[in-house]
Amino acid sequence: EAVYQLAIQQLARQHYEPALEALLQLFVRNRTYHEGAAHRTLLQVFELLGNEHPLVSQYRRRLYQALY
Repeated sequence: EAVYQLAIQQLARQHYEPALEALLQLFVRNRTYHEGAAHRTLLQVFELLGNEHPLVSQYRRRLYQALY
């Protein structure tokens, strides 16, 4: 829970990379955490930043690797 809350705070401060890293690690450790909250939040951040943002392509790739 603390990792997720820290990631949300980092997002609010627009510290996107540490927030994405925390969310991805949380997803890798526990895919079903809070009914998929980490996965959902990652997708929402991707949408917020847009497909052209370099962090989106980097973390989308890493998320895909974690899924498969």
